[in-house]
Amino acid sequence: MRTKVIEYPSADVGTCNGLNVCILDIPPGYQLCLVGHGLQVDHPCPDAWPERHTGWEVAEEKRFCSTCSCGPVQGGSCEALVTAYSDGACGKELTSMTITSTLMDACVNVPLGAALGSKTAEIVSYQAGTCTSSGGEVIGEPQTEWPVTYCCLPEIAPPP
Repeated sequence: MRTKVIEYPSADVGTCNGLNVCILDIPPGYQLCLVGHGLQVDHPCPDAWPERHTGWEVAEEKRFCSTCSCGPVQGGSCEALVTAYSDGACGKELTSMTITSTLMDACVNVPLGAALGSKTAEIVSYQAGTCTSSGGEVIGEPQTEWPVTYCCLPEIAPPP
């Protein structure tokens, strides 16, 4: 979450005398806070200013993720029904065979003298495999500069 702050150096609350910066009204949604920079960031907040917020005046995202990858696919399989036809329109079946992804070689005999006119392959079953993923680690750190602490008055609810 990012918070934007309007900071007035040496600001007084109340009547402006022209010598200092002053805040007449606190805008809705804002709180009146004391600010501590540098060595002041470790000091405790005064009792009258109990809401403590810490952060950085400069914060930039410098992290990135390593490249994601996937190992060899394991456990996948499929079956297909392969059919050969003597005509060019897949109408006159010569032979068919179910083959699986685990078969290294498969042969089917076509009747002697038969012409091969067309062929089809239809998936009968399919089981997706899985792989072991790697990568995606966060590399680097956010770059932060100049710590700051705000000690704030509790937010005053507007009158009904």
